[in-house]
Amino acid sequence: MAEMPPSKLEPVLEEKFVRLKEEIFQSISEWEEENKYSAESIARMRAFCTDLTLRRYLRARNNTVKNSRKLLIETLLWREEHFRLHELKFEDIESEMESGKMYVSDKRDRLGRPIIINRKTKHRPADDRLQLKLLAYNMEKAVASMGPQEKGCFAGAVDKFQGEEQHNPDGQWLWILDLKHWSRKSSPPMSVTKETAKMLTHHYPERLGDLFIINAPGIFRFFWKLMQPFVDERTRKKIHFTSGDKMKELLLQYIEPENLEEEFGGQHVYNYSVDYEK
Repeated sequence: MAEMPPSKLEPVLEEKFVRLKEEIFQSISEWEEENKYSAESIARMRAFCTDLTLRRYLRARNNTVKNSRKLLIETLLWREEHFRLHELKFEDIESEMESGKMYVSDKRDRLGRPIIINRKTKHRPADDRLQLKLLAYNMEKAVASMGPQEKGCFAGAVDKFQGEEQHNPDGQWLWILDLKHWSRKSSPPMSVTKETAKMLTHHYPERLGDLFIINAPGIFRFFWKLMQPFVDERTRKKIHFTSGDKMKELLLQYIEPENLEEEFGGQHVYNYSVDYEK
């Protein structure tokens, strides 16, 4: 089977990158002078704004410095003030992790990207805030696993999540979303769905490499057709619907057989346990 070609991303104009970097760090310095945030918060903001991060935000806003700066500042404030990611602990979402409905696989795809597994069949009603914390926890864990060049909320704090340098220059992940037995009744409230979408697009831009939606019922496909016009073309190209025999064939183009879980047509025997997180 042919291997995946090297990932290609839209190039970022160097002068715009330099300008964005200057403006972002100037804003952070001004907040520091005004004592608007604690020294710890300022340090986390500076650490988060790596060159890789700045380039991702530029790509997300088509190399427009003004829009990229606005989006990045929104993320900095979301991380520090709204969601307070630095306070996120495993104990906060342990009850949700126990179900195994969402976790970061212990394997990678052919491009060295982390694999996030999300099974909606194991969804159970819970506090809305816990749903969002579960999502953030797993995305931050995936970021940390990409290597020391990535600075998420677990950087330097949770060593067991920290990966070595990997062939994943784009800082992206592969996501498998299993919708077997999905129904509107088992899905979270619309408010949570909207906040989830905003979290993914605004605060983790350009992180999605590929999303495989498997075993999607007809009703979900209907809703997707309604939503498609509101999803930009670049993101739509990353979303793949598949099921049955075609699912195995498609996933194996992106993931080696020994790294793909048996349930999805691979050879990897993996029974998730919440103990892996401790």
